[in-house]
Amino acid sequence: ATGVNQGNLASDFTLETIDGTKVSLSDYRGDVVLVNFWATWCPPCRAEIPDLEAAYQARQGDGFVVLGINVEEPREAVA
Repeated sequence: ATGVNQGNLASDFTLETIDGTKVSLSDYRGDVVLVNFWATWCPPCRAEIPDLEAAYQARQGDGFVVLGINVEEPREAVA
């Protein structure tokens, strides 16, 4: 696998939110996007959520976005 170098764009993807809305990475072009892959069964993943929320709250007016992605579990488990 290859990483993304500074200045390069990550490949676009589209996923559904918990409420069924489709969201694409390209929707946030021009913003700083932190992509966080997590799972309910992962204690470190769950432990970092308050820090991610705090970072988002502190920087949301600056074009900072946090995308929390969990594609393995049903919506009911992650809501």
